[in-house]
Amino acid sequence: MKIRAVFSVALLAMLLSGLPARATDPASEAFSKILNGGGEAATVLPGSKSPDGSLAVLFTARKKAVKSAAWPTLVPGAVIGQTDANDESLYVTENWVVSLADKKKLGLVTSKNPFYSAIYGDFQLNEGLLGNGFTALWGPDQEGWHFGILDYDEREGCCDIFLVNSDGTSAKITSLKKALEAEVENFIKAQLSFLKQRAKTGINPDNYAITFHPVEVVDPASSTTVSDPLTVRIGFTAEVPNAEKIPAIEGSMTVQLTRNEKGAASAKVLGVKPGRIEAPAPAPDPEPAAAGPKAEAPTNKEFSAFRKEWNAKAKASEWKKVTKDLPAREKGRKAYVCGWVEANVLQRLMHVDSMGEGNESITLYYWRDGQLTSVFQLRTGSETRISDVAEATETYNFVDEKLVSWQRTGDSDTAVDPSDPAFQDAGKQLLKDSIKFAEPIYKAIGAD
Repeated sequence: MKIRAVFSVALLAMLLSGLPARATDPASEAFSKILNGGGEAATVLPGSKSPDGSLAVLFTARKKAVKSAAWPTLVPGAVIGQTDANDESLYVTENWVVSLADKKKLGLVTSKNPFYSAIYGDFQLNEGLLGNGFTALWGPDQEGWHFGILDYDEREGCCDIFLVNSDGTSAKITSLKKALEAEVENFIKAQLSFLKQRAKTGINPDNYAITFHPVEVVDPASSTTVSDPLTVRIGFTAEVPNAEKIPAIEGSMTVQLTRNEKGAASAKVLGVKPGRIEAPAPAPDPEPAAAGPKAEAPTNKEFSAFRKEWNAKAKASEWKKVTKDLPAREKGRKAYVCGWVEANVLQRLMHVDSMGEGNESITLYYWRDGQLTSVFQLRTGSETRISDVAEATETYNFVDEKLVSWQRTGDSDTAVDPSDPAFQDAGKQLLKDSIKFAEPIYKAIGAD
């Protein structure tokens, strides 16, 4: 609505200063110690983790003269309202959508609302002052992609509400506030009871402040791939601030979220219904699974049998072969990918980077049930990067998209130890490469 929020950061600090003093917990003290020692401290916002634990929202803080860290020092359980970070005249405070497993910042939450503050994400801070505070609603995994809704409410209305669209390597975060508020404004004006009251009291619809509360993902099982739309229900409450005798107007809207070719998300309101919708209590962050018997990874022999099976299937007539040229990295080279697709899903891919036969790199990627399972690479000539070696091979095997074995031949026939510092870095790079090289194949068959 057109009404301005009255809770600036300065006013918020003033109100907090009038609260009874609270004992600072050890985690919050540790947070402040890191902050004042010149580091960047962070804590996970309560209720912000996705159901599978892959994504979350971090509150981070650092001195204004300190450069942002690639990954801050994480302090579990710190309460923002009990740390020194509340003084935003001294510290830079931010909310980041992150991958906890990869310790990677994916996208910064920013708002054009001048009253937006990263400290609104702290549930412990909203002791009757900040309305609903922060709420996160995440959709199902969609082939590694995630949709999510992040809602920041304050006492005088929605501070901002965002749509998150992440592929696991980065996140696009788009404000939905303007579009959703426009729908609610039209709904308010259409309420006959409100219009009758307006005729008696002269109340202007623009005086209503709107807050949102994401309620649920509608039929999440119907949205399993990045091309499927995701539908959510978002409740809302519209009230005239400081006017107790004027009734609130409540309802819910059904919003469909989609993704275009560039990965940018969009939102379409399918309908608005009257009536109070109770927002569920914030779900506790998912706990780690209880430790049990460790499943043994397949043996190298079993991985080898799997690759042979997939090679044989790739030659069968029911598989569709798609070849796509790629830009060469230098003159005289040729680069292309060749994919075998079944049921519109890529099962095996060959990437060739060649200066001609006998001087090239050929990499085969194998998937099972949509997960990268194994990678085999043959390098010849100068591509071996090993003096006096004409041919070298490397074999990488994955379980749950984590590298579990890496066999190298050429200069030696010894397996690389998983404790080797380069081990998991190599696995992450192969996962990124597999996604990069798969994209032109999916685009060629119109499956993405």
